[in-house]
Amino acid sequence: MKGPDPTPAAAAPRPAIPPLAGLVLGVAGVGSAALLVRLAGEAPPLAIGAYRMLIGSVVVVLGALLFARHDLRAYRRSDLPALLGCGVFLALHFAAWIASLRYTSVASSVVLVTTSPLWIALAAPFTTGDPTPKQALVGVLVAMTGAAVIAFGDAGVDLGALGGNALALVGALAIAGHRLTGRRLRTRLSLMAFISVVYPIAALCLLIAALVTGEAMTGYGPATWSALAALGLVPQVVGHSAFNWALAYLSPVTVSTALTAEPIAASLLAWLVLGEPPTPTQAAGGLVVLAGVYTTLRAEGRR
Repeated sequence: MKGPDPTPAAAAPRPAIPPLAGLVLGVAGVGSAALLVRLAGEAPPLAIGAYRMLIGSVVVVLGALLFARHDLRAYRRSDLPALLGCGVFLALHFAAWIASLRYTSVASSVVLVTTSPLWIALAAPFTTGDPTPKQALVGVLVAMTGAAVIAFGDAGVDLGALGGNALALVGALAIAGHRLTGRRLRTRLSLMAFISVVYPIAALCLLIAALVTGEAMTGYGPATWSALAALGLVPQVVGHSAFNWALAYLSPVTVSTALTAEPIAASLLAWLVLGEPPTPTQAAGGLVVLAGVYTTLRAEGRR
């Protein structure tokens, strides 16, 4: 793999909107995913991922063609491998993580898939040139501990099937690869130029996977179709795009650590919409996650 550029990727100019606001928007967006997946219960897992990415892809491609066509001129031939890698990593993340839920407990899957900040913290200095301060690494570990408390507090320490656990770990490694690869691209390409290529690549990969495995892609009721549309618009177009936008200004470690706050947003939505209040264990875990995110963001601010 090519070494870090002489100029750190974090040298992108600061935008008018604070990057941390993008992280808050991203957490709120992806936090709705669990609720929407439950509402789309008629659809099988890979089909859910495929439709999520297909709908998101249509929106961002149309947006790029209508409002950011000039940004599409920034592509270089040398960008193609990285763009393909980003799309494949994103598809692999969704495919592996959703599939893991068929074989192992939700608790085990969540714990393993939220280890992505650790892999990014270890790899970032060698792949993107972003240093990982000790304080940030402490924040990553604290946030992951809080996520584990939330997950295990609901289902107990049941690690489930080895194959499902392995798939969840693959999902964590895949999203780490997506963030690290996207970091270098996002310092030069605009958000629309980046996601208008990466999202369709991921959508195509997931669609092929769903068709090859024989999952039903039709025959759902109106409620499921509505939930699938919302998945493509809110967690994908709003949530993941906000995180990809923040990658141009914040390190991959910080962006991924903020994502560990997703269970907090998901729990609040479940409380408001489904009438499922968080348990005391989940509330305690949420506070630990917030402490870890705060520690990491302080380290980012000092850097």
